[in-house]
Amino acid sequence: MKLSHARLLVTRCLSHPLSLVVVLIIYVVRQVAIPLIHLHSNDFKHLYAGIHAIWRGEDPYTAPSLLRVAAECGLGDAALNPYVYLPFTGLVLGFLKFFSFHTAAHIWFFANHAMIFISGYLFARSLVETFPELRKPESLRAIVCMYLLTMAFSHPLTRNLTAGQLNCVLLLVYLLAFQALQARRENLGGALLGFGAMFKLSPAVFVLFFGLTRRRKALIAMVLSMVLLSLLSIATAGIRVHLDFFPVLRQMGYGRSTWQEYGATFWKDPWNQSLNSLWTHLVVAGNGVTVAWWGGTQSVANLLTWCSSALLLALYVWGGLRMARTEQLFRSQGSETAGGLSAREASFYQATVLLSLLLPSLMWDHYLVQTIFPFGWLLAHAWVHRRYAQLLILVVALVGTLVPWAYDAERFRTGWGVLLMSVMLYPVLLAYVIAVGEAASAAKTLQPRPS
Repeated sequence: MKLSHARLLVTRCLSHPLSLVVVLIIYVVRQVAIPLIHLHSNDFKHLYAGIHAIWRGEDPYTAPSLLRVAAECGLGDAALNPYVYLPFTGLVLGFLKFFSFHTAAHIWFFANHAMIFISGYLFARSLVETFPELRKPESLRAIVCMYLLTMAFSHPLTRNLTAGQLNCVLLLVYLLAFQALQARRENLGGALLGFGAMFKLSPAVFVLFFGLTRRRKALIAMVLSMVLLSLLSIATAGIRVHLDFFPVLRQMGYGRSTWQEYGATFWKDPWNQSLNSLWTHLVVAGNGVTVAWWGGTQSVANLLTWCSSALLLALYVWGGLRMARTEQLFRSQGSETAGGLSAREASFYQATVLLSLLLPSLMWDHYLVQTIFPFGWLLAHAWVHRRYAQLLILVVALVGTLVPWAYDAERFRTGWGVLLMSVMLYPVLLAYVIAVGEAASAAKTLQPRPS
């Protein structure tokens, strides 16, 4: 069978209405019915207590204060993690404070599903609007079907849902901002990412994206959005609670942890898939998690993390500068782009999402819900341009982010097994390198290769 016939068969199978019905049933069983049975809302507990504390004008960051508020909210006997978000996050989620914890947790559970479905539609539209080859009704249906099938088997999504986490919000923000930029609405795109940075700090890295892509309007809109939302947050919650956040921010640095005085060691937790966690497991003697390969100190691991992060940033800046030169050349020649972002800029956008996950000291496995857009976009790019080797590599990497993993298994605490404790890190790094490479490419990437 010719590859062109195989491609057509895959598209027709995925776009068939029966396929969508089957995938929806699988999704409902795996991500609605089963997670509801195991809904522990472990992370939603500190979110819920933090929301109440912020709206009362109380401190959500210190353990005694948060535990007291939690007890008043009926969570007195619950094991609680620290509230590590800006006060703005608690203000945005303030509507949940009107409900009991049990009801609020279920509202948030189904709100996450709503965001997943909206994101699926936006995801499909983003691909269809970027790649002319996909501008067919059956392509849109096939993309939605593949997206839902991927989400149905996503263990990070299951973890996000059962814990009551915030990653679906960021996924939706990234897709909405991308759509706005595609529609040449730079002010809206920048403002949306400014909201994202205030909701959870990691999207702030998009300041670099707008700077390197020379989108001044979007950059100004993003910064202005962050300033205005900060002022609104201060006016609502007070300045004191915002000042209380800065010690927490310092505690989230490399080799440190919030509530460390109570024995918390989040930076080296087996479920933490960050670079800092990997280096700690590899080089810090007596780290309490693994048998290190080398008898170094935490300072050495932190230095290696800083060097790794600097390398990732250097690659990002190199890719951005090279992309900007290429874009300027093609625009001077009158080359058209599909929408407000060229394929190179869209690749760089995906690299920025991935960089926002790779730089911090924490990358819990449920954070990888945010990677569905970068992986999906890169897969579509490889599919359209018939880069089947790259397509296979990306499929394997994506599957690697979806499967459940026993991070704390004994076999991952010694020898070469230590590398597998951070198994989710490597697909993200791989996708990041590919995304930067596509952004730096000098090819006219909007034009698919001939069959």
